[in-house]
Parts: sequence; structure tokens; C-alpha cells
Amino acid sequence: MSEISKKRKIAILTSGGDAPGMNNVIHAVYKTVKAMNSEKQTNKNLSPEEKKPWELLLIKGGYQGILKKEIFEIDDYWKQLITNSTKIGGTILGSARFKAFEEEETRKKAKRILDEFGVGVLIAVGGDGTFAGLQKLSELGIQCIGIPGTIDNDVVSTDVTIGFDTALNTVVEAIDRIRDTSNSHSRISIVEVMGRHCGDLAIHAAVNADLVATPGNPKIPEHELINIVKDLHHKQSLSSIVVLVTENLYDVKKLAKNIEQELKVETRATVLGQIQRGGAPSASDRYLATMMGIFAVEQADKKGDSSVIIALQGNKLTVLPIHVALSMQRSDRSAAVSKILRLSGIFYKK
Repeated sequence: MSEISKKRKIAILTSGGDAPGMNNVIHAVYKTVKAMNSEKQTNKNLSPEEKKPWELLLIKGGYQGILKKEIFEIDDYWKQLITNSTKIGGTILGSARFKAFEEEETRKKAKRILDEFGVGVLIAVGGDGTFAGLQKLSELGIQCIGIPGTIDNDVVSTDVTIGFDTALNTVVEAIDRIRDTSNSHSRISIVEVMGRHCGDLAIHAAVNADLVATPGNPKIPEHELINIVKDLHHKQSLSSIVVLVTENLYDVKKLAKNIEQELKVETRATVLGQIQRGGAPSASDRYLATMMGIFAVEQADKKGDSSVIIALQGNKLTVLPIHVALSMQRSDRSAAVSKILRLSGIFYKK
């Protein structure tokens, strides 16, 4: 039997929307596997089975990469790429949303391919959609470990996701720039940020805005939002007004036009879009991603084959069964939104 076949194999992929810090997870997993293998070989108290080394495999293109058999051992090219990737955003493994993975036959084929490559543990970095895929694979007998990586911060089981802090800093910087030009022209600005159905990016960035609208909390109907902007303009004597909204709430270009017609004040809409995804990960995201990557390998090395999601809860890393993590309900953010709105003298109730 060859040395390679004697190794236990961990594979890692990144899935869903990319997030700054994903590369730091890959780097941490790679370095931890190397360190763990080295430590075991010098530990005389371990049995031959316990000394069995891990090998890390890389999967390109998310779950779709499994079906395409884009599964790679780490050669000199990958070593250099992993080492140089910690200061850049995106993911060196590539990512994709793979609708076909919802089909049972597709997942069974993926399981057969993972078995063919000898993969015993699959680590996936992504959001709830990624974790739903892990849950289905775990039911087929693959040990799976999920790491929350998404700029939206919409994974309920963890206090914060990898990539959120970097995206938040990008949003805040953009608002500052928009505020500068809005002040110069006494302009109203509508700024749309990402978040899907979660308003965390908007809520956390709202301390730099005059008004925030997010899903729920409750959602402010468009005509009432316009009335609030009108009150701000007439009563607060602001040199500019910045309204921050989560995507999919309004047609922001139409909203800006309606506000301009109603108030007779120049109004502009800015959709920040993909700029929120890119950029070098912040120090906070690098640290969180590194610690979660280390923790994932430590979980893989434990006896047993339970499939889990890693989470940061109360400043401590922990694990949850995947089905438990996916069934958790989002906490109410309305109190935070109300307090932020009060800063501009707004008292909005449904």
C-alpha cells in the first residue's frame, strides 16, 4: 500500500457568494494539517493509527467541482498560491452556486466521487445554502464541517460570519464618500447595500446614515419612508440626508425619483453592489477565518464522525450539529434599529 493511500484525507471547498477571509481559512487549514502531522510523528505516546497523517485536497468551484472531479493534491503551485493568498479577497478555489446539487442523484454521484478520491472529511466555507448541501452529504456518510463565510452575516448559528467585517468597512467608507458630495450639493442620497433577507450590513453601517430601512423590524412602506425623509428635511435642517436600505426592499432609482418629485430636492440613488464583496480582508476577518480554520481541522482529528457547523458564540468557538444550526431562528433586531433611528429624531412604529 502506498504512503498516499495510508493517509486520511480532508477536502476543502468554498461555496456560494465569495467573502473576504475565505483564503485565510484555506491557509489555516493547510498550515494546521502540516503542523498536526509533524507533531504526531514526534509524539511517542501515539499509536500507529493515531499517527496516521492527514492529506489535504483542494476542490475548485464549490460543489460543482466535485462533479467535475476538479480535486487537487497540493503541489508547489498550490503551496505558493495558498501562502500568497492571505492578504487578498475572494477565494483561490473559486466558488459557484450549483442548483443541481439539490437533486438526490447528483449528491449520490458526488459521494461516489469523494469516495473515489478517499475523502473522509469535507470542509466547506459558505452560508446556509452551502450548509444545506453539507447536511445532505452527511446523510450519505461523509463527515462534513461547515465554516460560516458570507458578507451578509445571515448565518443564524454564529454571532458573526467571515467577510462581514470587511464588507461593513467597505460600506461605511462608501457612505462617508457619498456624504461628502451630498453635503456639497445639499442632496438626498439613497444607498442600497447587500444582505439578501438580512439587514445586518445596513443596521451596523446605519450609525453613519440618517435613516435605515431593513427587512422586517418592521419594513417601512415606501410612502411612509418618503414622509419620514420629508420630516427630516423640513424639521432637522440637515445639509444632506443619507438613507441606507437593504437590497430587494425598494426600487431605489424609482424611490429617489419619487422623493425628488415630492420634496423638490435633488436626490440620487447609489447601489453599492459587488464592491462590497471584494478587497483585502480586515484584520478581524483574517483572525476569525484563521481560528475557524484551525478549529475545523481539530474537529476533524477527533474520534467520531459527527457533522457540524463551527460558530462563534459569545466570543468563543463552538460546534453545532448541522440540522440544529439550520433550524435556528434569527434574533429580533428591531430594538437596535429603533435606537439608531432615534439618533435622527425618528420614532417609527408599525
